[in-house]
Amino acid sequence: MKNAILIKGKEKQPLNKHSYIFSGAVEKIDSDIAPGEVVCVRTHEGKFIAYGHYNPTSGIVIRLLEWNENKHVNESWFREKILSSIALRKSLFDSKDTDSFRLIFSEGDFLPGLIVDKFADTLVLQSHTSGMDKEKSAIVKILTEEIASITCIYEKSDGDGRKMEGLSNSAGVLFGIMPDKVMIRENGIKYKIDITSQKTGFYADQRNNRALLKKYIKKDDSVLDLFSFTGGFGLTTALNGAGEITLCDSSAEAIAAAKVNFRLNGLDDPEAAEKDCFDYIRELHREKRQFDIIILDPPKLMPKKNDAIKAMRAYKDLNFNTMRLVKKGGIMFTFSCSGNFTPEMFKEMIAYSAKDSGRTVQILEQLHQASDHPVSVSVPETEYLKGLVLRVL
Repeated sequence: MKNAILIKGKEKQPLNKHSYIFSGAVEKIDSDIAPGEVVCVRTHEGKFIAYGHYNPTSGIVIRLLEWNENKHVNESWFREKILSSIALRKSLFDSKDTDSFRLIFSEGDFLPGLIVDKFADTLVLQSHTSGMDKEKSAIVKILTEEIASITCIYEKSDGDGRKMEGLSNSAGVLFGIMPDKVMIRENGIKYKIDITSQKTGFYADQRNNRALLKKYIKKDDSVLDLFSFTGGFGLTTALNGAGEITLCDSSAEAIAAAKVNFRLNGLDDPEAAEKDCFDYIRELHREKRQFDIIILDPPKLMPKKNDAIKAMRAYKDLNFNTMRLVKKGGIMFTFSCSGNFTPEMFKEMIAYSAKDSGRTVQILEQLHQASDHPVSVSVPETEYLKGLVLRVL
C-alpha cells in the first residue's frame, strides 16, 4: 500500500479521528496513486495514523476511513459500516409512521463522501468523492443483500462536493427499476417525492423540527412557509389546525409538488408564491401583511469559511425582513444549513436582526438535524443544521 507522510505537527487532528487531511498537511506521498485509491497515512516519524481515500484534485487530499492498522478497507469493511448504519435506523424509526430517512450520513456514519437516503422501497445514493465512486458497485451489492425490500437504487451524485473532487455529475439507476412515483410517510404524513429533484428529493433532516412545530400551532393561525420546497412545514401546520397558509419558493416544480402533498393528505391547495423569498418578504412588508407563525428555512448561504461576511449579510437580510412580518407574540422558526455558519454566528446574526427590525425577541428552543443525521464528535462539520424557535414581541 502507498504511503502519505504528514508534515511534523499536522498529525493532531487526524489522530483525533477527524476525517480530513488537507493538501498543505502532506510532506510527501508515494507516486502513481490513482484517485480514489486507499493509502496509509503516517506521521512525520513514520507512525501509523489511518487509512484513507486519496484524491490529488481535491483540497481535502485524503479522507480518512479506518484508524485500526489491522483492519483493511475492503468489501467486508464496508459491510460492517453499512450494517451499523442500518441497525441505528432500525432502532430509531417505526416503519408504520415513518418509512423514509437518511440511511448513511457520510462522516456521521464514518463513511466520508457517501450519502444514502431511503424513501420507502427506493434508495437514493450520492457519492461525493472519487474513493466512494470506486467502491460504488460493492456498496450497491451490500445494500441490496442487506435490505431485502429495496426495489431500486438510484444514483444522484452532483453538487459542489463532486466539483471540488474534480468529478462530473453522475445520475441513473444502479439497481432495479426506476419507480413511476415514490410515495413516503413521515410522522404519519404522506408525501409524493421526486428523487430526481433537489438533493435527493426530500429534506429528512427537518423531520424532528416539523414534528416540534405542532405544539406551537393554535387554531386558525396564519402561517408563512419560506423556501417551502415540498411543503413539509406548511403541511404540518395545516394538519394541526392552522388557517391561512402561504408557501413561497422560487421553483415552480417545488410549489407544484407541495400542492400535490396537500391534496394527498386531504387538504385544499395553500396560497403559494413562486418568487424569490428575499424579494417576497419585502413585498409582504409593503402590503403590511403579518403572520402568527413563520418558518424560514433557506438553502446553504455559506459554502466556504471565507464566505462568512457575505453569509452574515444574507442571513441577516432574511431574518431582519422576516421578523417584521411576525405578529406581536408570534413564533418564528429560523434555520441555517451551512455547516460553516456556527451557532455563535447564527445567534449573533439574530441579535442584530432583532435590533434593526425594532423587535424584542426571545429564544424558546434550539434545534438541529434529526437523529438519522448523526454527528461525529471528531468531525464537528457533521453538525451542520442549526435552528431557533423565536418568540417575536
